[in-house]
Amino acid sequence: MPYAPDTHDTPAYRPAPLFARFYEWSSRRRSFAAQFDPLRRKLAGMCGGRVLELGAGGGQNFPYYDPARVSEVEAVEPDSTMLRYTHAHTKDSRVPIHITQATAERLPFDAHSFDTALATLVLCSVTDLPATLAEIARVLKPDGRLLLMEHVRNEHGGTAAIQTFFTPMQRRLAGNCHLNRDIGGALREADFTIEMERRYGGGMFPIRLYAARPPTATRP
Repeated sequence: MPYAPDTHDTPAYRPAPLFARFYEWSSRRRSFAAQFDPLRRKLAGMCGGRVLELGAGGGQNFPYYDPARVSEVEAVEPDSTMLRYTHAHTKDSRVPIHITQATAERLPFDAHSFDTALATLVLCSVTDLPATLAEIARVLKPDGRLLLMEHVRNEHGGTAAIQTFFTPMQRRLAGNCHLNRDIGGALREADFTIEMERRYGGGMFPIRLYAARPPTATRP
């Protein structure tokens, strides 16, 4: 089905230029890269075919796409400041990268047009998580796969309560980042089938890797 803009009301994206600059700087630091780059490499290495990367940021995943598996990447990023870094780092990729400024809630692509969707540390900050997952389901092929690296709500009630307490401040300082989102629960609520879940770390910033299939309702 050809792409047609959705007419439902999605809250407007709020640019976060200061956070974009801070994230680009911090993500290139050795300590940050040592923690997250191996996970980025793992997920990007699982991508195949035509790939949609959501919230591409500064292209931190670009070096890890395997040209033997990936034909091209459509990289989506809503923030104008971050887009400068996205464009600057296309040179790090061994596969063709096409960049589009768009929000995850309204993807300007046809239905069933991607083999893989990838997001790393992105779903914490989207304005409308259910709408984002619905859009991912729409653009993935029926046999496509969603790959995620996300920080999530802690399963222990006390720590989760602390995450919730600090989330309003975190949202203001870190580009709408929610400390307390239950990403696994949101996937299940959106009828994705979780095929892989890997757990890393804990405390205020537990990390999960997910591989999930789109809802069967989106399949012919």
